[in-house]
Amino acid sequence: MGNRMFKKILIANRGEIAVRIMRTCQEMGIATVAVCSDADRHALHALEADEAVPIGPAEPSKSYLDIDRIVDAAKQTGAEAVHPGYGFLAENAAFAERCEREGIVFIGPPAHVIRSLGDKLTARRIMQAGGVPIIPGMIEAADAAENSAAWAAAAFGSGIIYLEKFLPKSRHVEFQILADGHGRTLHLLERECSIQRRHQKIIEETPARP
Repeated sequence: MGNRMFKKILIANRGEIAVRIMRTCQEMGIATVAVCSDADRHALHALEADEAVPIGPAEPSKSYLDIDRIVDAAKQTGAEAVHPGYGFLAENAAFAERCEREGIVFIGPPAHVIRSLGDKLTARRIMQAGGVPIIPGMIEAADAAENSAAWAAAAFGSGIIYLEKFLPKSRHVEFQILADGHGRTLHLLERECSIQRRHQKIIEETPARP
């Protein structure tokens, strides 16, 4: 797309994150398309958008996680790009690849980056090769941990596991990184994400406390 501004963006998400993206687009003069399940037809994100496309039943697996329905909605409305927000398909390499094949810009990392960093073992190898310090632990999966592998497969869809040194006072700190298609990259400082429940972040704080 070069430096040309998008005219229309589809937001492949719902709730607050979708509304925030839409309001930013509105400030920039970009038309927005919402997708909504049957349960969300009258939700705020569907009402705030310039267009809203129904994409299926209330179950996320049959609507917000359905790549075919999302891509069809983008093509149907003439959206030039898709913003995934966070969660749902935001870290789905297959979705990013599908958008690319269909000529739709995926506003997020390239598919190969999502795939590499989504796999913790691959991410550890990449960091190690780049000279970034990593927590001591395994590089290959543990054959003896069958029960843990089965639990991981049931919870996350992958039975690959690894072990690393236990740190009793560890914290979950992230860096949000932005990059464009011209080699420009910047980060927005750190975010403290240690307060979680059931593997879901409850509070994010920046800058991180000492």
